[in-house]
Amino acid sequence: MSFQDSASKSAGSFRDLRSNKPRSSSNISPKPPKRGGGFGEMKQNNRFNSCSEIGSQSVISNETKDLKTAKISEALTEYAQNLTILHRLVQTLGTIKDTSELRKQFNCQQKVVEEKGRSASNELTSFLALLDSNNDEIQRKDIAKYKAAHSKLNKDYNRAKIMENDLKKEGMRRIKEKDTKQNEIATVEAANQNSEETNVQELRQKQILQAQLAEEELNQAIIEETEEELGQINKSLHAVHDIFRDLALLVSQQQEQVDHIETQTDEAHNKAQEGLLQVQQANHYGPNCLIS
Repeated sequence: MSFQDSASKSAGSFRDLRSNKPRSSSNISPKPPKRGGGFGEMKQNNRFNSCSEIGSQSVISNETKDLKTAKISEALTEYAQNLTILHRLVQTLGTIKDTSELRKQFNCQQKVVEEKGRSASNELTSFLALLDSNNDEIQRKDIAKYKAAHSKLNKDYNRAKIMENDLKKEGMRRIKEKDTKQNEIATVEAANQNSEETNVQELRQKQILQAQLAEEELNQAIIEETEEELGQINKSLHAVHDIFRDLALLVSQQQEQVDHIETQTDEAHNKAQEGLLQVQQANHYGPNCLIS
């Protein structure tokens, strides 16, 4: 499986994560006011409802975080794919296929890679800010796992950024060496035309051949090193996929606990309603009864 295919597969798996949606405060009815309460007590109840609404606004659903994570994964995949294209162009620079059109493509691809890198960096920054703004106590464990995944993705981004800088430097080095070599060849040819010694021409040709052989060896070493880096990024994306698969299982288990708490809360509310009804009936049949 290629690097692009595995990265795309990891990005798709992130979208399938099951989210643990927080319960809205509107599902929990406030306790009824005691009999005989005035305007002040009603004002306190209104203030309690308002605080609940404010608190619920700070809760961020796991679905939102999963979507953000999938978006980051897609941005990193596009970044890596464009790095691969840039790598192929760099391999061609300095060879017999090196033309002015190829160098225009190289400059254009550099701009595309820079844009994809900025997009991935912005997504990572906004996702971290989103996690830091979530202060829900129930989701604290989930937030820690999302931050761990963010750290892993951020490391992959940094490694890709280093590779981007290395490819740019290598491309400029090849262009400079090719231009220098062409200038040397032109100088040698001009000197040969004005010189009666053929030995100088043979010596120059040997030097050029040796330089080409050395350049091919260097190019092969760079290709092997770059392929190794791409393989490591591919392994990292697979590791992140495993993390989110485990995270989905944990989220599913916690959902059962939250549902159990909600059931107990509803039962307590119903019992309180029944007690209030009994007190009202007792007050109706015995108006002189005092409730301490």
